[in-house]
Amino acid sequence: MISNPELETVIHEHPEADEGYLVYADWLTSQGDPHGELIQIEKVIRDDPGGAQARGLRGRRDELMAELEEQLLGDTEALIDNRRVELEWELGFIRTARVLPWPRPLDAEEGVELLGKVLNASAARFLQTLDVGPVAIENEPPNMGPILERLETATLPCLRRLIVGGFLGSRRGGPTWPV
Repeated sequence: MISNPELETVIHEHPEADEGYLVYADWLTSQGDPHGELIQIEKVIRDDPGGAQARGLRGRRDELMAELEEQLLGDTEALIDNRRVELEWELGFIRTARVLPWPRPLDAEEGVELLGKVLNASAARFLQTLDVGPVAIENEPPNMGPILERLETATLPCLRRLIVGGFLGSRRGGPTWPV
């Protein structure tokens, strides 16, 4: 994927603001990258989900997602066809990623591998929330050490919320660190 470090810095500084993404979309479009069109379409759909224009664009968004899947995600089998990973998209990028501990507990190796694939995805460059479930070793308490070690090497300039060992939707929760 092509990139523009100057425009990405604007998004890094204010990842919740649409303006940076829209300028980035215009630049991508000017470079012939269909990811720019995807960002623009997702903005229309998000802002008026029931509107006629949004309804007309959903099919095109799905086409672009299929076309850009490998470019945006890399290892698509691990990230799309895997029930252990949930991705929430906004404006053409992954806004929230969850590495889930079900249908069975994650072991440390699998957790680190899936986390690495999420973090290496081009679409995760502006990731704001990361939620990594507990990893378990049979008959042992959860061991988050390998996950934390992997996170130490990650570059996550937009990360605003990190949940390790629990999930946003869980009652049990887990340690949450504002970033």
